[in-house]
Amino acid sequence: MGDPSYHAIIFYNGDSAAPSSLDNFTNTDNMGQASSTFRVRPSMYNWTEEADSSRGALRGLRARFSVVSIKANRQALQIIHDTFLDMVQESMTTIDDLVTSLAFVPITERFLTVSGKNGGDPMAVDPSQAPYIQAEQTLLWSSSVDDEKIVQFLSDFNANVTDQLSGLDNVLSPYLYLNYADDTQAVFAGYPAANTDRLKKIRASYDPEMTFTDLMPGGWKVEDSVKRTRYGKQ
Repeated sequence: MGDPSYHAIIFYNGDSAAPSSLDNFTNTDNMGQASSTFRVRPSMYNWTEEADSSRGALRGLRARFSVVSIKANRQALQIIHDTFLDMVQESMTTIDDLVTSLAFVPITERFLTVSGKNGGDPMAVDPSQAPYIQAEQTLLWSSSVDDEKIVQFLSDFNANVTDQLSGLDNVLSPYLYLNYADDTQAVFAGYPAANTDRLKKIRASYDPEMTFTDLMPGGWKVEDSVKRTRYGKQ
């Protein structure tokens, strides 16, 4: 493992490479960034070309993800950041080919408000409490020998951080973004019970034999009838 580096992925829906709304991030006097590729691109495809250019080096590595969900809070972000770096340095230095990342992904009030239209949001995330931040942890490694160490690290980290954040006022959020959550996390626990029941009824109407619940590996099944991990059934 080397020294940590910091990267920001920023999007702006317009034709300016220096929008005033993003001045805190794009102005070198404010952030002091070492480099920047922020510019106008014709399409998202052009952005993916740049973003994907270095991912070949990660092919073949094992991967696991987990997430902590909070309402935007400066102290909470610092706790998550510092705890992650400290715990990686303390307990993960012996793992071969280890790549770790901690991403802070914002979810805005506007995003949630629009998501609730045309039928509603099954997660019922409260827009009035926005912005939220999903603190997503990614760990990549090469050998199955280290699988249990990775699982234990994520469990210990999330327990540690949750305990610290519980001491702050109204910071933790039950909403867990499915694409970031670990299989050990209770993703449906943050849904209102009535919404979960409705999802089960929808599942029953389209898949009464529970084919996709029982036979399709991976993911989180609303019926929660079969324990799964990211590596298949247990």
